[in-house]
Amino acid sequence: MPPANKSRSLEVSLAQQPVQVSIADKKGPIMNILSLIGSVAAITVSVYTLYYSELREGHIEVISPSRVAWVRLGEGDQIHGRSRSDILLLSFVIYNNGNKLRAIESVDLSLTDGNNQYQLEAVGQFDRLKDITYFTDQALEGRLVEDERGNPIPDYHYSLITSLPIEGNVYYGANLLFLIKDESENNFLQLDDTVEYTGMIQVNPYNSTRRDQVSLCFKFLPNPIFGRVMVSTDNNISCESS
Repeated sequence: MPPANKSRSLEVSLAQQPVQVSIADKKGPIMNILSLIGSVAAITVSVYTLYYSELREGHIEVISPSRVAWVRLGEGDQIHGRSRSDILLLSFVIYNNGNKLRAIESVDLSLTDGNNQYQLEAVGQFDRLKDITYFTDQALEGRLVEDERGNPIPDYHYSLITSLPIEGNVYYGANLLFLIKDESENNFLQLDDTVEYTGMIQVNPYNSTRRDQVSLCFKFLPNPIFGRVMVSTDNNISCESS
């Protein structure tokens, strides 16, 4: 009987013996977790920086026209095959908020006076805004340097549009000439200086994977100044992209 009691007391004393864990053993897993979190954060920052500094394609934005001009052709005048319709010239800004070059394929303009709607397209561009003020009723194809009386005409810088390349994060000043798309005896544009017009610019970029269009509405009243108008616009009209 005494030997049995000794064995039982030994078992109890072993069961109550505390287990000691070293602090160094705890630090190992914690340091590994912190190191992993740091690595993931560093990779995330690197990917974010690379995307927004190099890879981000971005979108095109359009800022409302600062100037709207129009020209009424004289007798016998024509511009790019149009002879009956008024010519519109818009000065506005296109912004590429991405990091890659974006090429604009075309720019369209829908114009309405509340009763009639006209479809126009940008066919040419001026290099500088002040070149628009040199625009006369003479055909652009002629590029005259003298008028009928022999007076010199400033040589404005104008070219046809094939595409508009816009570098990344660049504001592009677009000074574009718009003509009615399908001119006919029953479809031609002649602005009325007593009517307020609403226009919607639609910019169509090239893109191999997606074709994102951006639209912007504006309005103007064509008060005649020397046969044409150049006015500030009211850009408080909102419109939905089509």
